[in-house]
This record gives sequence, C-alpha cells and structure tokens, in this order.
Amino acid sequence: MSEAESTMSVPGDLLRAISERSGRVTFVLGAGCSLEEPTSLELSSVYSKAIFDRLIADGELVDDECADPWDLSCVASAVHDKFGDQRRVVERLPRNDFRYAKANDGYLLAAALLAEGAVSCVATLNYDLALTDAVRQLDARGVNEIAGPSHLAEFGPSAIVYLHRNVNEQDVEKWILRKEALDREWESGW
Repeated sequence: MSEAESTMSVPGDLLRAISERSGRVTFVLGAGCSLEEPTSLELSSVYSKAIFDRLIADGELVDDECADPWDLSCVASAVHDKFGDQRRVVERLPRNDFRYAKANDGYLLAAALLAEGAVSCVATLNYDLALTDAVRQLDARGVNEIAGPSHLAEFGPSAIVYLHRNVNEQDVEKWILRKEALDREWESGW
C-alpha cells in the first residue's frame, strides 16, 4: 500500500452505507470539483478578480468599492450595493463555459454512484453543468435534476441539486452569489 493509499481511507460506516444502497449518502460538491480536465474551469476567485478588473475598466466600480476582489460574493455585494442588482456580475461570468462543461472523472464517478443507487443525492454549489453532463454520458435517466427550490417536486430517489441555481437560471437575481442572498433565501428553508 502506498503512502497516499494509507492516508486516504474511507470510514467503514460510509462504505457500508454506500454498499447497502439505502439512500443514506449525499455528496456536497463545490470549489475545486470543476478544475480537473476536461471540465477545466477556474476557481471562483479567479473569475471574481477578472470580473472586478473588468468592472473597473468599464468604469462601473472603483478600486475601493470592494474589500476583497478575489471573493465573488464580495464583488457581487459591491455591485448590488451600487446598482441594486447583480446582473453586471452574472453577465461577466463565462456562462457558455459553465453551460457546456464536460464531466471530469470525479463527476462521472458521482453520477455512476447516483445511477447505481449507492448515493441518493449529489448537491453542488457550482453553477456549471458538468454534473448534468456526467448523468447524460452515463444515460442515467433515473437521476432527477433539481435546478432550484421551484423544482423540488421533481426530487426523487436519485437527484442532483444545484443549491445556488445553475447557469440555466435566466433570472440573474436568483443566482445565489451574495452572502446576503444566501442568508435571505435560506432563512426559512431552501
């Protein structure tokens, strides 16, 4: 056994729950899951800084209007505070890259576990559709996609849940980008 294998053991209770296919396991995915090829997306901090720089170049923000330009929620809050919406942030995100993101091995493994019933739900904080692509590639038609709270009626025994919405959300104000939106949106439930 290599050193990496000896430090990366999976707890026995988790292995048992997965092998029993009892629907007791949910994965929550987020930062970093879309870095690996072929998904090849950046961390939100990279997008945040690029958006902030473009907002300054476009004359929409000045340097001191955001405390941390590497924090996407901070940039979105600064824009919302100034303009009353977050449209200028969402429009500067690479939405087509998110929409047509190809699944990497991690997403394919997660989709396979969903398709086999070993995992009941994969919730993601990401806006890209790489997880949806993985489900399509595996032809896992029994996996439901929950793109936001209005889709909860479609929740079944196997589902992917886009906790902050996804790139297909047309109302840019429903994208959960700002901490204030998260606090308000989830105050009495999702």
